[in-house]
Formats: sequence, C-alpha cells, structure tokens
Amino acid sequence: MNELKKNENLPARRKRKDAKSRLVEKLKKTTGYNRKKPEKQKKLLREINETAGERLERIKNERIFIHNVRVASKHDGRIRRRSRWRFYTFFVTGAVLIVLIVYLLYAFVFVVTSVEVNGTEIYSSDAVVSASGIETGTKLFSPRLDIDAAKKSIIEACPYISSVTIERKIPNTLSITVTEDEAVFEAEVCGEYLLLSEGLRALDILSEASAEDMITLVLPEVSSAVLGYEIVFAEDVFDVASKTAAAVLTEEIRDSVTKVDVSDRFNIYIIYEDRYKLVIGSVTDIELKLSLALEMMKTDILTSDSRGTIYLDDVNKPSIVIDNTLTFD
Repeated sequence: MNELKKNENLPARRKRKDAKSRLVEKLKKTTGYNRKKPEKQKKLLREINETAGERLERIKNERIFIHNVRVASKHDGRIRRRSRWRFYTFFVTGAVLIVLIVYLLYAFVFVVTSVEVNGTEIYSSDAVVSASGIETGTKLFSPRLDIDAAKKSIIEACPYISSVTIERKIPNTLSITVTEDEAVFEAEVCGEYLLLSEGLRALDILSEASAEDMITLVLPEVSSAVLGYEIVFAEDVFDVASKTAAAVLTEEIRDSVTKVDVSDRFNIYIIYEDRYKLVIGSVTDIELKLSLALEMMKTDILTSDSRGTIYLDDVNKPSIVIDNTLTFD
C-alpha cells in the first residue's frame, strides 16, 4: 500500500524535480553573464529553493500587485482627463466672459457723450466740433470715428487752425486741441487780397486791402491758393519766399517792416519804416544782410527824417544812398 502511494506521488515529485533541474541549468548557463547582474541570479535561486506553496503565494502577490498597478493607472488617467476637461471648461468660460465684457464696454460704456475743445481764440468750440463732423453717441473706438478725416475737415472749415490733435479719453470723452495761426502778411492774388500766416498759409480772403498791422507781401506768380493750405507758386520759389518771410519776422525788425517784395528771386527788397529800401538781392545770407542794415541805420549821419536806399546784395560792399525825397507807394 505504501509502495502504491509512493508510485502515485512519483509524477508530481518528478515534475518538481524536472522544474528544479531546468532552473539549475538555466542558472548555470547564465552564470558568466549574471556576474554583472547579481539580482537576476538571486531571483533564480529564490525560484529554485521556494516550495510549491511559496511559489503559489508569490504568483498570487504578483498578480495582486499587477492588478493594483492597473487600477491605479486607470484612476490616474481618469484624474488627468477630468483635470483636462476642467481646464478646457474654465478656459472657454473665461474667454466667453472676456468677449462679453468687452462688447458691453464697447456698446454701452465707451460712447462719446462730450467733446472738449482747447486752444481756440478765433473760432468757438461749437464751430470746431461742428466742423469735425463728430457727433455724440458715436462709439469711442468705432471704425466710423475717423480721426484723420475729422482733422482735415476742421482745417478746411477753419483755415486759421494750423494743427489739430484729437485724443480719446476713456470712458466717454473726445479732446480736440488746436493751434491757430496769426495773419501777418497781406498779398494780392488774382485781384483778391489774401491774409497769409508766417508759413505762407492762406487764412482769409479780403475784398480790399486792409494794410492795418499787416506786412504787404508781393509774390511771384501763384498757381493755387486754397484757404487752410500753403500757397503754390507757378515756379519752384516757395523756399525763397518762406525764408524771406521768416527773416523779416525776427524780433528786431518785425514791427518796422511794411513791405516785402519777392516777385523776383534775384532782386528781393524790403521797405523799412517807409523810409529805407533794403535791396537784398538773392535770399542767400539774408539774416546777415538784415543785421548789416540795422547797424548802418545806427550811424550818426542818418537822422530821424533820413530816407534812402541801402544796398546789401553784396555783403562785402554794403552801401547806402541817402535821398530824402524818396517815397514808397
């Protein structure tokens, strides 16, 4: 009977022995390589020496570990997906709120309710606002609010205004700041009398000469004169005329000059105090020529009643011819 039991257990023992033998052989074959990796040898030795129960327990623990890793991985994936969706939800909601706030500000808050005008003396504030074409109720940042077009309209309607600055003031105000020119010259053009600024901008048209507090300016042939803009000459002589105009407006002689003739660029002359004719010639060194004239008029030979012509076309040889009978129209 005992022999029978031994024979029945023989296949199981043989299987265990065979499995153990295979592990030993595997260990022998990999011994040389595993000197550098002792952990693998230790694992094989543990598998050789462990009992069947220990093996089952180890396999069970490994399966539980793998199951737990898979569960944790799935849980982490769900957390990551939830975080991603939460981020997308916050992002989309925030973007929608920003767009809505911007629209509400644009439509109901940033609306022009008042227009300020600064720097005006000749024109009233209402005239400037009306010329700009800007109306209350216009959106402050609307494309319909054309700042450049408003500036151009103001200068065309109000020629004394030389520059315009328009600024938006949040939340609902437009500020218009203007610079006005002063009329200093009077010139006859095509039978009409134009009032000109220091920069030779046409400011106003008169039916007859005023000559009051104005310097008479005799110009070359004019091809175009539009109120609010610089006059245009038939020939390229604008620089000559503008430089001469600037020279006679210096503090030393401005109040004493009554007439400036630039009709001939090579024969410019100036009437000073209705007593002296200053022959300038060309515009070259005009500042120096005027300084020489002022020094010559301080000489003792000239009295308060003296009249004459001062020749300054050659700065190296300035001269004066006294003629008390000389008159100027």
